[in-house]
Amino acid sequence: MSKTLEELENDYWEVSENDTNLIRKCMRLRKKTITSFSIEELRILISQNIGLKYLIPKAIIILEADPIASGDFYEGDLLKAVINCCDVNKDTENELNTQLINFCKKAMFQLEANMLNDDTWENSSEDYGLTLQDSDASRKARIDELRESSPYIEFVEFSKQ
Repeated sequence: MSKTLEELENDYWEVSENDTNLIRKCMRLRKKTITSFSIEELRILISQNIGLKYLIPKAIIILEADPIASGDFYEGDLLKAVINCCDVNKDTENELNTQLINFCKKAMFQLEANMLNDDTWENSSEDYGLTLQDSDASRKARIDELRESSPYIEFVEFSKQ
């Protein structure tokens, strides 16, 4: 799609002096061709429920290749934006929700694998004179912390449908 959201929707927004930085950024993005959007730009517009009819299909293509595709925040922030947008009715069985549930399951698997490979706890037992039990407890605490700071829990909740 080499058109802009403004062209596709035939809707041209007026700039106001009271607009926030986020609104100004969204207005600039509406003038940019959809094919040139970065993951972060998609995440921003989808999070603001802008142009969903055109942007969700583009996000789905990205998520098929990488369920934890990320913009500027954290792994999985694009998927989180999509599952939280107003076009996704979590209580409805449809093809989009089925795809998103599958993406959430894959994302959870990848996030867990990344958490287990996180080397921040690797040398804790040697560096701090901890026993193996202490090291395991430290690792579990670190994994729990990572789960809390990522969209992991939201993916779990969404995939329970």
